This record gives sequence, structure tokens and C-alpha cells, in this order.
Amino acid sequence: MSADDDQRQLSKVANGDRQAIGVLYQRYHKRVFHFVRRYVNDAAAAEDLTNDVFIEVWQKASSYEGRSKVSSWLLGMARYKALSEVRKRKPVHSKSEEILDTLEDDADDPEMVTQKRDKGAAIKRCIASLSNDHRVILELIYYHEKSMEEVSDILDIPKNTAKTRTFHARKQLSAEMTKQGLDRGWP
Repeated sequence: MSADDDQRQLSKVANGDRQAIGVLYQRYHKRVFHFVRRYVNDAAAAEDLTNDVFIEVWQKASSYEGRSKVSSWLLGMARYKALSEVRKRKPVHSKSEEILDTLEDDADDPEMVTQKRDKGAAIKRCIASLSNDHRVILELIYYHEKSMEEVSDILDIPKNTAKTRTFHARKQLSAEMTKQGLDRGWP
């Protein structure tokens, strides 16, 4: 699965190839779903919005300009749909619990697993205390492994703004971790 292959698949979608949209759906459905779910905090709504993203991909594949990775383009669409949904409802804060709960090293002994789980829960609380802008930017960088340029594209903000938000988000997270008595090591 390469960026070039994603672009080829998207070109096929633009030409009406139903199998190509299926390939992209298989590759990115889960990633888009989890990204949207952190915004709306509702699995059913997240599934609907994820499907809306892929419907829009089907309809607007020819508008893809290739300035970013296909995955970034999809997450950008997902972000706009999720934000629209959040605006329709009362504000709901996103959570990263699903991701942090899956971080468990099978090689660790039970005591180490418990220590990591406890620290993971404490870090989740620290991340949850951040503003939505700071929380989302950290999730994109650390959980979705997006570059600063991709974050800038997804959030539709200048690259320097993304860098500044990342700096402040890390600073706030560090301060919150210190306040909670957490060190930076693992566990």
C-alpha cells in the first residue's frame, strides 16, 4: 500500500471504477471511522459520517489535486464532516481511550502491564484535559503518524500555525503530566 497506489486507485474511482473505491474503503475505513469517532463520540454517527466520506470520495475523486497524500485528503474530508456534525449537536469532547487501551506489550510481565495500563489511563486523563485543537493535533501526529504538512492540510491551517499548536500542546501536556505526578518514562 503506497501513496502512488492510492493515487492510482483514486484516479480509477474518478473514472467510475467501483472496485477501486472498494480498495480505498478497505484500506481507510477503520482509520477514518476512529478519527471521526473521536470528534463525535458516537459509534453510529461515526459510521454514518465515515460512509458519507466515501460517498464524497466517489462523487469528487476527480477534484483530488495530489497536493497531499490520499489518506490526508480523506482525513481532511472526515474532519469537516465531523465538525459539521459536532456543530449540529451540543459539544462532545473526543477521547483517545480506544487507541491507548490497545497499547499493550505481550512481552511484559503482569506487573509491568498493570503499571503501563495505570500510566496509560493517567496520560489519557491528561490528554483529555487539553483543548480540542491541541488534542486533535497530538492525535494526528502521534496516533495517525501525520507529518506537519499533512496536519496543516487536514486541519486547513498554515504549517507554522500547526507547529505552534503542536509546541503549545506538548507544553500543556507536559505541564499536566507533571501536575499529575507522572514522569516522561514508560512505565
